[in-house]
Amino acid sequence: MSKETLKESPLRKDIYQSNPLINARKCMDIIELRIFSLGLQGLNPHRSLKDKFYDKEFPLTFIPTIKLVEIFGNTWYLHDLEKICDKLFNAKITLNDDDGSFEMFHIFQRLKYKPKEGLYIKFDDLMKPYILELFQTKGYTKINIEQIFPLMSTYSVRLVELLLQFQGTKKKILSRKIDIDNLRFVLNVPDNAYIDRMDNFKKNVIEKPIAEINKKTKYKMDYCPIKTGKKVTDFVFYMDISKSLI
Repeated sequence: MSKETLKESPLRKDIYQSNPLINARKCMDIIELRIFSLGLQGLNPHRSLKDKFYDKEFPLTFIPTIKLVEIFGNTWYLHDLEKICDKLFNAKITLNDDDGSFEMFHIFQRLKYKPKEGLYIKFDDLMKPYILELFQTKGYTKINIEQIFPLMSTYSVRLVELLLQFQGTKKKILSRKIDIDNLRFVLNVPDNAYIDRMDNFKKNVIEKPIAEINKKTKYKMDYCPIKTGKKVTDFVFYMDISKSLI
């Protein structure tokens, strides 16, 4: 393996995803989402026609072992990294359309780990329109990695992503209305979970993640259930990002 291959990849503080990817179903747990985010940190996507320097092809992101320990803060993850990457390599992303159509994507072309070197990450080429060629898609979302990485719940991370999609240059309070079926889809809530008890759904899928967001990030989130008749059909989420702009 060449010395050039072993060069540490620059990990950028902001990551980018196309809005269709933000609204997709990501079948990943929190550790898998973190590795997914690490891969995104190594990319320089094409976001504007004015960009002069950007990745035309997916680079091989390389993160040294010592950096992985620093990032995860625990060597336990390294002992289980093969199992984690095996599950992650088989994870998928599903995009749904309003007309009932869907499309599924394999995420990675390559995941490799050598204890004396580090972790290698390369995305599948079919993911280009969603994380590399962003100027061609229906908008994209900028996410500060320092805000989402301390979160230990996938629901927390995904709620932040869903709200950040609606950030603008002057917006300090973001809001988004999501119907319950779409919320279950984008948060990857198991199909048989919290079917009969709305109070359990709100507590575990919404309220606990919001409490974690409010405690561990600079964002402040709240929500309001919307009823159609006697049944909760939608939720409106609010997130104050003003402290993150300072």
